[in-house]
Amino acid sequence: MAGLFAAHDRCRVAVYAYSCGPNDGSAFRRAIQDGCDEFIDIAGLDAADGARRIHADNIDLLVDLKGHTRHNRLEIAALRPAPVQVAWLGFPAPAALIFSITSLPTTS
Repeated sequence: MAGLFAAHDRCRVAVYAYSCGPNDGSAFRRAIQDGCDEFIDIAGLDAADGARRIHADNIDLLVDLKGHTRHNRLEIAALRPAPVQVAWLGFPAPAALIFSITSLPTTS
């Protein structure tokens, strides 16, 4: 799972991750952080502020990796901070994340 974040084509997308859980200091979490363009801790934000942050980052596709697991932030997704939102996996990993991809501007 950790390698998923680094595997994206950075010429086509920017990878943002929003952490919703406590920092466990693990190598797994560090690998996720290192594989992202932006890694933002929103664990301390309420749902409205978390949704505003995601919206302000101009996220095109929001992928919820937590689902109905511990430290989920389903209430953020309910506020629709991105135009396209999907849930995938719902894996109870050591790092609670909302994984986001934003398209990079195309040049003509």
